[in-house]
Amino acid sequence: KMSMILAIDIHDNLVTGVTITKTGGVSHVAGHASAIISNEGSLVESLNEIKSRTGYKGSDCRLALGAENCSIRNLTLPFTSQDVLDQTLPFELENLSNTPQEEQHLDYLFTPVDEKQSAICALTIERKRLTDILDDFQEAGLDPSIVTISGLPTIQYILENEPDLSQAAVLDIGANNTTFFFLENKTVTLIRTFATDPEGKAAIEFKQDRLDIQSVSSDALASVTDGINSRIRQTLLTMKNVTDDLE
Repeated sequence: KMSMILAIDIHDNLVTGVTITKTGGVSHVAGHASAIISNEGSLVESLNEIKSRTGYKGSDCRLALGAENCSIRNLTLPFTSQDVLDQTLPFELENLSNTPQEEQHLDYLFTPVDEKQSAICALTIERKRLTDILDDFQEAGLDPSIVTISGLPTIQYILENEPDLSQAAVLDIGANNTTFFFLENKTVTLIRTFATDPEGKAAIEFKQDRLDIQSVSSDALASVTDGINSRIRQTLLTMKNVTDDLE
């Protein structure tokens, strides 16, 4: 029996959908489509276009949102129990944000540093924004069973399939924003988003209703990465200084 799933990524103002079929334990990419969310249009219209162009008839799907939609914090807490972190982290973040915690949805990654403390990568998104997005999905006849961050499933795949990997930097490059992931000791220790410089935006062109992959050459990618290299170096240097202070 063949099953089909629709994976949707909303990055900047671009919606991308990929349909994947699974038969006898083997998965295949069956189709894909992209649609720009125009100023006059809506997310619902873009989702319906994705469904039409991929031929997807179901309701179950997977959703990834660009990290630029989230507030990301890195901190260290003197706990290693996830139950304790679940109770403590919202109060710790409340002191770092102007938005009340009850108005935010929180998720986090944590890694025990030693027997007494954990390194936390916390991500929050405004509940209203998340609710509005899910309402649009429901109006389009879609029901996401998983909501994650753009690039994170790729990171998880890398961690699961590269057992000897000690450190790595991964860039998820969009037309307006780039997300930087830093991996260390088989975990995500840092997530940061950087706005794409004007030179980088000019190198990645949108044509009609889609991202023109043919235009994203190695020179175009270099234009994007050159613009954020200094910010990545500064971020890593800051992280190293904080780690040294903790030690």
